[in-house]
Amino acid sequence: MDSGKEKLFDEMVGRLAIDVSEGKMLDDCMELDAKIIRNVPLRFRLIAQAFVMHDSLERLNQNLASRGLAELYPRSQWEAGLIFAFRNGWSYTRWRQMSREYAAFMAGAALDRGDFPGSSVTCADLRKYLADNSDEEGGRLYTRHLTQRLEKEIFSVEPDEKAFREFMRANVQSFTRVREKARYYLCKYLYYYLTTRIDRYILALQKGNAGEEVMENLSVFRGISVLKRKKHSPAQAREILENAVLSLGEIFDSFNYFYFGYATLDWMAVLIEACDSPEDLTERQKKAVLRSARRFAPALATASDRESLERIWQLEDEKEAELDRVYSLDSKTRGYQRGRGGENTLRKYLQGQLDPDRTTLISFLLFFGSEADIPEGQQITKDRLSSILKECGFAPLRDQEEFDRFVVGFLQSRKSAEYLMEQVLACAQEEKNFFLYKTWLNSDSAYEWMTRLLK
Repeated sequence: MDSGKEKLFDEMVGRLAIDVSEGKMLDDCMELDAKIIRNVPLRFRLIAQAFVMHDSLERLNQNLASRGLAELYPRSQWEAGLIFAFRNGWSYTRWRQMSREYAAFMAGAALDRGDFPGSSVTCADLRKYLADNSDEEGGRLYTRHLTQRLEKEIFSVEPDEKAFREFMRANVQSFTRVREKARYYLCKYLYYYLTTRIDRYILALQKGNAGEEVMENLSVFRGISVLKRKKHSPAQAREILENAVLSLGEIFDSFNYFYFGYATLDWMAVLIEACDSPEDLTERQKKAVLRSARRFAPALATASDRESLERIWQLEDEKEAELDRVYSLDSKTRGYQRGRGGENTLRKYLQGQLDPDRTTLISFLLFFGSEADIPEGQQITKDRLSSILKECGFAPLRDQEEFDRFVVGFLQSRKSAEYLMEQVLACAQEEKNFFLYKTWLNSDSAYEWMTRLLK
């Protein structure tokens, strides 16, 4: 019997099994031992539940997708085994034993492929990565359907441990740490975003009007002051830009400003900013603002409601004045997600160390798609985005989901900035943060979680 951390996933499944015969659902089971499962993400709890309930692969994937979570991914060494187990109706214990048997020869074999081995990334690096993972047709890059091929092969493997181990050995180079398709599309549209800036600079250079405004668009590239100091031919300038290290901080700041340059910190600040005085609030909104403010400023609890609201407005004005002093009003540094955390997270997405969640992937694709010249047929539309999400194992856009309705409205709006501001204010009036509040902080590494659970 395993000891210590090796028992974690086994114990979690065991706890879930208690009272299942009585028909209790997952939420009831979760209350039994919070110490074991409180830090386990919902996706893994649902996988554990599926083992307990003897769910089919289709049922499990439907359950995951219905909650906006990623379906099981064939190019993950752990999840390929899960697909095989659920496909053949295996128990958790049998899958667990099989995973131990193939984990030894899978460890480290092709999971650190080194597409971007250092801390820096260039446009040339992105182009090579995309070329290595795409088929070219008519000068355009189309994703290879390796994930679909692997899934079909998993379904055709004979339902025994030896056959599956042979399949894993034969395909060891195809497995990745992250949901590679999401990484692929993130890199692809970032590449469009960057080459658009390069192409526009080269065109301006050819016309002899590559002034300061044009140069500002190149702030996403580092170390390009040489373009200002010395005259270069278009071919030389393109080579310099394509091999320049990307400023991921600047790219993230641009992403941040694209969405959040129109709003302040959270729903309460947005609501206050939209009103000239507390009297503009409804009674319900006043109570909500007071409740939230007093939670973080206990001193307000001893003041009357009127005095508290006036003080809140005063503090907000002081904060805005300080922001205006430190940064210009249109500064990219004003937003929800300013800081190195976002920059480092973007780097981890590109380097294949972290999985973007569905909301984050959508957010970046909307941003890159809105800021770049996209080849015909690959523009971010409702249908195109749904197709990409499905390829990544996420649910397509769904009319019943509030966030998805926002996305569709954004894509179909002729004035997306105005639409965005209206939606931010609408959320604030309902005392809610906007959909994309601290988006990237929700990202996680599915590989690391599974490794941690099974050690």
